[in-house]
Formats: sequence, C-alpha cells, structure tokens
Amino acid sequence: MIVNYFPPSLLLKNKEQKLLEKYLKDFQKSSLSEFSFKKALTAKKIFQKIKNQNHSNLFIFVFGGMSGSSYLSEMFYQDTKKPYKISEINDKLIHLLLKQPKEKLKKSHFIFISKSGQTSEILFYLNTLKHIYSKQKISFKNKITILTRDLKSPLRDFAKSKQVELILLKDNLPGRFSAFSLSGFLQFYFQGFDPLKFSSHWPLLSNPLLDFIFSQKNKKEHWLCSCDIYMERFGNWLEMIWSESLLKKQKKNSPPLLKHVSLYNLRHAYIEELITKKKDICVLLFYFNKELKSSKFHFKDQKISNDFLSFKNQARDGIEKTLKANKIPFLISKLDFNESSLLELIFYSYQILFVLGKSFKLNIFVNPYVDSLKKE
Repeated sequence: MIVNYFPPSLLLKNKEQKLLEKYLKDFQKSSLSEFSFKKALTAKKIFQKIKNQNHSNLFIFVFGGMSGSSYLSEMFYQDTKKPYKISEINDKLIHLLLKQPKEKLKKSHFIFISKSGQTSEILFYLNTLKHIYSKQKISFKNKITILTRDLKSPLRDFAKSKQVELILLKDNLPGRFSAFSLSGFLQFYFQGFDPLKFSSHWPLLSNPLLDFIFSQKNKKEHWLCSCDIYMERFGNWLEMIWSESLLKKQKKNSPPLLKHVSLYNLRHAYIEELITKKKDICVLLFYFNKELKSSKFHFKDQKISNDFLSFKNQARDGIEKTLKANKIPFLISKLDFNESSLLELIFYSYQILFVLGKSFKLNIFVNPYVDSLKKE
C-alpha cells in the first residue's frame, strides 16, 4: 500500500502517539487481529468438496453482517464468468427457480451462511425451496448446505430436522467482522482468492493510514472517497460497520461521522458541502495502482476506454487540487490488485474501527438495534 499525505509534515504529538500505541496493544489482544491458517485450510476443504460435486448451478446466500466478506472479496474479483454467485436471496430468484426444469434443479445446490441463524427470512426461503423440490419430486436434503453458529437457533434446528448438511461455526466474531472467520475464508475461495496465500506476518501495527485517522479523530466528519468503481464496496462496508456501532449522539466528545462518497459525486454534487465544512472534515482517497480491465467496466472501443481513463485521472487530480486549495487534510492510499492487498486493507480497516471506537468509548462489537430485530 502506497500512502501520500497532505499536509506532508503531518505527525502525531507525543501524547497521541503513546495513546495510539496503548490502543494498538489492546487491538493485538482482540479477536479482530486473529488470522488462522487452520480455519483457512478447513474452508479450502469445504470449498473443494462442494466444487468436486460439479453443480452446474451453485447459489451462495449470505445473511446479515456475514455479507461483509463478500463485499470485500467481490471488490477484487474481475472475472464475470465465475461459476459461483454470492448474493442475497429474494422473491425474484424464487420465481425463477419455480420455472426451472427438473433436470436443472437436480444440478443446483444452495449454501446458506448466517452466523446467528436468527435472521427471519431464512426459514421462509428454505421452506419455499423445499416446496419447489417436493413439487418436482426431487430429494431436498442433498441440495442444501447450512453454515451457522453452534448455538440453538431456528436455522440450526431446521438443518437437523430436515437432515441437510450442517457446518457449525465456532468463531465469536460478530458477523460484521467475519472476514477472518471460517465463513469469511470460504467466501474468499468462492470469489477466486486463496486465503492460504495471505502473508503469515501481519502488517506493522503502526502505519501511516492509522496515524492519519488518529491525528484527525476530532474532525466532525471523515469522508471516504473511492476513486475506483471497485472501491465503492469497501467504502460502503466501512461506513456501514461504523454507523452501526454509534451510540446516541453525545453532547461532548462526539465520535466522527464516517461518510462514503464516490469520486464522481465528490467531483460534482458534494464539492460545495466539502468547501463549506472544510474546517471540520478530513478526506481519505482510495484507488488501485493500475487501471483494471474488467469485462464489466472496460470498454472494447480503445478510444472510449482511453477517454474514460482520462476522465478518471482528471477527476482525481481535480479533487486533490480542490482539497489542497482549501487546506483540507487528506490521505491518498494506492493499492495493488492481489491477495496481500486485500488482507492489508481488511486488517487496517479493523484497526481504524477499533482505535476510533476506543477513542470515543464505543464498543464496536455491540450492535443492539440489529440484535433486537432478530429476537422479534
């Protein structure tokens, strides 16, 4: 990861540096810093087993916070011909399945991933799938794999009563922080990444990205600007996790707002707001080192492709000039496109959320609003 600052002389004060070091020691002791090759290896075995069954249609449904892993890994995946679809199940998909011929249903397999097993819509869709298969007189139990915690839940009870394949998750991490869990690793495999290739050594605990965030923690707003279409998923994910951790607004020592804005919106719709709030804002710009050639976003016509690339570069240059002219602190983070960068990005993100939470006495692991919905 290549990082550039503005202003370039930005340094933490001695008192801030000691406080940051204390928080980072706490982070080392937390479950967020765990990276287990054993879990990665187990995920690979599950992936190979499912892959070797040669399903022509494989659907992977991720519920709640567990979808964070797919958000991040999809950001790095370019091949639109991948045979696996990670998504949220919905009524449209059910209607499509109802129209599928019997032979196609026989070659389909469905994986449901939910840490709590409490998400209300899961049982509805599972029973609907059971009805579809019963109507076609096809055995249902060999068509479903369920991943959930080893705790009493409607999803776990369903798996046992219907004798479908059940894989129990033992991680204590909240779903929103599941990237390094068995479920997270499994999603990476289905997206074309091999977690076993991740470095066995964590990045240095102290890093420029974290130093910048910590030095600007008293700004009212931290804007995350994704300068690439792929990076938008990362910005949305980080904003979502932080917003779910916030308590009611405090009168004093209020935590900053993390706000994700794509480069193109920042270039136009938000520029006036940015300048108006310039004393209360810092900006983080994220993009890849090299232009990515995806069949989804890359134009076959070379002239159009070059024009689009030129537009993106102009937009990046323009926003940097605007930030400098208005003396708004910003950081540019350039990523390589590989497994190592994915690991680094997730790790630094967890650090940022943990340290910001500590700074404002927030427990980022607690999400009482979502938990209350699951109990209703």
